[in-house]
Amino acid sequence: MKRNLTLQEIVEQFQVARIVLAARYPYLSHILFAVKFNDSSALDRSDALAVVDKNWVVHFSVDATNNILKATESAHRYTDSLMGVLFAYVLLHEVLHLLLEHIERGEGKIAHVWQVATDFEVNSSAIVMLPMARGFVYDFSYFPDKFGFPEHMPAEWYYERLLDKAVLSAPNPALDALGVDGADVGAGAGDDTADELTKISARMQTAKAIIEHMKSAGTVPAGLARWAKRTMQPKVKWHTVLRKWVQREFGFERARVGDFTYKVPSKKTNWAARPPSILPSVTTQQLRVAVIVDTSASMSEDELGQAVAEVRAICRALGCPVHIIACDADVQRVERVWGARTSAEYIEKLLIGGGGTVLVKGMQKAQNDLKAKLIIALTDGHSVWDGAEQITVPTVVVCVGKGAAARHTIPSHFHVIYTDDGGDTQ
Repeated sequence: MKRNLTLQEIVEQFQVARIVLAARYPYLSHILFAVKFNDSSALDRSDALAVVDKNWVVHFSVDATNNILKATESAHRYTDSLMGVLFAYVLLHEVLHLLLEHIERGEGKIAHVWQVATDFEVNSSAIVMLPMARGFVYDFSYFPDKFGFPEHMPAEWYYERLLDKAVLSAPNPALDALGVDGADVGAGAGDDTADELTKISARMQTAKAIIEHMKSAGTVPAGLARWAKRTMQPKVKWHTVLRKWVQREFGFERARVGDFTYKVPSKKTNWAARPPSILPSVTTQQLRVAVIVDTSASMSEDELGQAVAEVRAICRALGCPVHIIACDADVQRVERVWGARTSAEYIEKLLIGGGGTVLVKGMQKAQNDLKAKLIIALTDGHSVWDGAEQITVPTVVVCVGKGAAARHTIPSHFHVIYTDDGGDTQ
């Protein structure tokens, strides 16, 4: 490099990188052009090359950018194409953070640990898309193999392992050149920022473009392909269905006051100064939902992908803890997850099995052990139903896929929904 780049020149380089990425990966065009670049003020820090905020505005550090370019120049033969690849990789890195909702998913987590976990998830995919960048981004970026972790795992998985190993007691600026994503760096580029509707639209259009690209025999990284299938809106309107069942079975919303119970009065009240008495307290009814996912061999990869999308829709609609039960011929795994913050990637890792299908065992587990008040079973409907008459908890059987079982083969006291357009809801 003969001289340092100015802020305006850095922004121009990223604008060129956006066009290059859109040409190379047209299915990313919607989100690439939804991102804004802050060309009015430089990021006042020297340890982060770029930072994306919650408004989808990318901010740049002039000092960090020039330092990285000089470092790559000393370690590699410097060319204009090398610089172009570097800018393209950084922009792709930030865009994937937005696409995977890392800012939203990071609520309540330790910031610098979550940043590293999300970088593990992003860099695993980004380096597959731009393999020519590995030689000069590996040294200043977070990659899972540096910590002995496998690639292509969800950020939540990495986060828990990082906490368990306590390997990150504080941020490491030496491995932080791609920025603290989601950091509060100001209002961004004025009022021209992405609102919630724009964000949802960009993600959905990107997911749709990926699906269409795959149908036309195009190649898409496996991680993005799975994300697109999970992101597409589930065919079943779970918000409407679950609202009806919650109102019907519980009679009131989760947050409303429930029954009276005789408990010890609040310590804030000075009952010692009053005559002895028995006073009732009130309790709220806790919503307990169990979601059973059929993981038998008869469920295809596409059907399991759809099931994951449905589970995520359930979790988001409820906004409360949900027990996920992976079941084939027997219960394989039970996991309690928090609905509003549960990623599809994490749910997918819970779905283990591959044998026959006896969903009644999962229902018995939900009813007898978990004391669930509502059971939702995601399946193709081809199951042994012996003992189903013992299930008295309200149960919804969601039949996924075109090859789902006929309604008359499923116990009549279960509410059945078909996700395929050709099926019936009964």
